[in-house]
Order: sequence, then structure tokens, then C-alpha cells
Amino acid sequence: MAGYVIRSTVIVPKTVAVLEQGQTVATGVAVDLPEPYGNNLVDLRLAVRDDAALDAQAAARAAEAEAEARAARADRIAAIIEALEDDAYGKDGKPHVDAINAALGDGDEAVTAAERDAVWAAMEEE
Repeated sequence: MAGYVIRSTVIVPKTVAVLEQGQTVATGVAVDLPEPYGNNLVDLRLAVRDDAALDAQAAARAAEAEAEARAARADRIAAIIEALEDDAYGKDGKPHVDAINAALGDGDEAVTAAERDAVWAAMEEE
């Protein structure tokens, strides 16, 4: 398998490769294809060989997934903070980190003070 950037929208048969994003590949998208098929697309001027573009696209997807996971965690922490009782807040008005962590599930990573502060600041801006 090798990386190719599609120059013109193509439909890749499932007998060649089953693609994560679907069998229709739009112009400008990097895709991992078997070399004989990819080279045929290059010969037809429908694609260019570019392994680096495939790596960059995968890195961008991973970064996007990580950002979505961080946003989901921040939303969960905010929901926990909103549900806390009044005695779960300190003299500074911020919720105690221990109170937030007590409300988290057993498999969740503990909330840090910096993470609490970031979520708290975002909540105060709303």
C-alpha cells in the first residue's frame, strides 16, 4: 500500500481496497491504495504519489480526534461542576478538585487544578 493524492474524484472498487471514508474519493484527498492500482491512477493522471500527504492527513485526523476528546472531557467536567452542592466550593468560589474527581467514574483520569481552572474560566465566560 502507498499514499496517493487524488487529482480528480474517483470511485475505488471494494475489490481493490475498502476505504474508511467511503469508496468515492474527492479531489485533494490522500488515500492509501495498493501500488498497482494507485500507479494506474497516476498513469491516468487521476492521482499523484505522495506518502507524506497521507501521513499528514492521518496526523490531522488524530489531532482532530484528540481535540474532540478534550472538548468532550471539558463538557463532562462542566456538567459535574454544575451538579455540585454549595459545600463543594472553596473560599475562592471555585469547585474543589477533590469534589469533581469524586463525581468522575473509576476509569476516568483525575482532574487537575489547571484543568478545573480552564473549564471554570470557560463556564464563567458563558
